[in-house]
Amino acid sequence: MSKLAKEKVAIIVQTAAPYRDNTIKKFIEENPQVQVDCFLINTQAKSMHPEWNYTTPLKFKNKREKEPLNTPFGTLDFEILKYVLRGKYSSILISGWFPATSLLIAFFCILFRKRFSVMLDSVEINGKSKRLALFILKYATTVFVPGNMSKNFLIREGIVKSKIFKGVYTNDTEEMYQIIKSEKEKEQELREKYNIPQEDYLFLFVGKLIPSRKIRNLLNAIAKQEKHSSFLIVGDGPDRHFVTEAKEENSNIVYLPSVPLKDLHSLYAIANAYIHPGKEPFSLALVEAAVAGIPIVTTDEVGAAFDVVRQNENGLIVQFDDVEELTSAICQVRNGEIAREKVSAMSHYLVTERNILWSASQLAKVLGIK
Repeated sequence: MSKLAKEKVAIIVQTAAPYRDNTIKKFIEENPQVQVDCFLINTQAKSMHPEWNYTTPLKFKNKREKEPLNTPFGTLDFEILKYVLRGKYSSILISGWFPATSLLIAFFCILFRKRFSVMLDSVEINGKSKRLALFILKYATTVFVPGNMSKNFLIREGIVKSKIFKGVYTNDTEEMYQIIKSEKEKEQELREKYNIPQEDYLFLFVGKLIPSRKIRNLLNAIAKQEKHSSFLIVGDGPDRHFVTEAKEENSNIVYLPSVPLKDLHSLYAIANAYIHPGKEPFSLALVEAAVAGIPIVTTDEVGAAFDVVRQNENGLIVQFDDVEELTSAICQVRNGEIAREKVSAMSHYLVTERNILWSASQLAKVLGIK
């Protein structure tokens, strides 16, 4: 048996997520010579977005034979610790900002000089945990991040550039493009379904309605728009009441509190443009909008903006929390100031180059698989 056939890697995730699980699945398919053991820390959470009705394609090794211990540092799962510390893995990948399970695995790897990697999406680290987080990242062999914003943040914090790899959050853009293309043929039917006038220019927002998304800024910008534009807002959260209240006064707002993952693609198919008015470490919604080939209006605090938006080409990046600039950008896009060919070029790039196969190859580099 060859050396490669004996290679074993462990991947520990906190929750199931389609934008990460599919990359792991593709990596497993592309590397049959590697044994990949996946572990799920939070087995009670099917997904970070329960409204998606998402079922992971991954098979997790831990069965949760004993209930984990809840600590001030998060979940401590002794079953995962037992598997990983005894598993003789050549490479270990942990996710997130170090719940107790991942924290102990990281310390174990540092102490015994074992190869380990961290995947995360942060663009800032605050509070008492900053020193600990940077200590772990300093000793990590590699770091797996979504895109440029996270990468540049870590470089500013002193993490070596050569060990940072992009691609941790990547959907199957080719499959996504084909679904959106197919749904586009049903645009008239879909607009009727959601009560959107056929002649209206449709702006779309998909995301959690939480303070950092600045949905109130979007609603203020909408109030200043002319007729023949509609705004489809999809999502739920503590700021939901702002949307429902605005909808009562503004007939061009359409609100959907919950949409299954499989139905989200059709919304991008009928939209003419996408808006992200707030702040987010990355944003897969922004990526899907770019894949769909529609112009994007977003802020300089959305991570994906610096990977999928080219200023004044396929979209506009405005200053965070500036309602006037956001309002102006919406008007510019509505008036056709973004060239269609530039928008199509970004879609082509995401489908043919920054796709799930690319992400899986990035994961191979993160894990040190040749």
